[in-house]
Amino acid sequence: MINLVARIYKRIIRDIKRIINLRFKGVNLFILGSYGLEIFKDVDTLSSKVKDFSCLAPHIPQARALYDSYSDSLSGQVAPAKFDSAEELAVFLYSFIVEFKPRVVIETGVANGISTNMIMRALEQYNGVLHSFDINPKCESVYNGSGNWHFHLLLKNYARNLELITRDLKNVDLWIHDSDHSYSW
Repeated sequence: MINLVARIYKRIIRDIKRIINLRFKGVNLFILGSYGLEIFKDVDTLSSKVKDFSCLAPHIPQARALYDSYSDSLSGQVAPAKFDSAEELAVFLYSFIVEFKPRVVIETGVANGISTNMIMRALEQYNGVLHSFDINPKCESVYNGSGNWHFHLLLKNYARNLELITRDLKNVDLWIHDSDHSYSW
C-alpha cells in the first residue's frame, strides 16, 4: 500500500512539473478538491511548498474573501449546495488566473456559479474570456458582471455538443473540468 501511495505521489509531482513546463495548459486541479488525494491540504500549503506556485501567495487573502462573499450569496441558488465549488479550488483558480493571466479559459460545470464568478473577477482585471458549459439553463443567470463571459448550454449529446463548440475556440489557455467526474466524461 505504501508503495502504491508513493508511486501515485511521484506521478502527480511529475505531472505538475510537466504542466509547469507547458505553461499550465490542461492542468488537472482534482488534487485540490475536497475529494482529491490531498497532497496539499490547501492553497497556502501549495504556494509555500512548491516553488513554482509561491507567486500565488499574495493573491490568496483576496481570493478567500471573494470566495466567502460568493459562497454566501450564491450557494444553493441554482443547484443544490453540494455542487458548489470547493473553497481551495476557487481560491487556487482566482490566484492562478490573476498571476498567470490566461487569455481564454474554458470551464465545464457552472452550478451555482461560485467558481464562475471567481474566474470572471480575475479575468476582468485584464479582459480575459471565459466560456462556461453546463446542462442546466438556469446557470446562465449566475454571473451579472461586465466581463467577457460566454455561457454555453449543452443539449442532448453533451460530449458531442461540447466538442463541436470548443473546436471553434482558438488558443485556449486553461481548461477547468468541474462537471461530470465519471471516467467516460
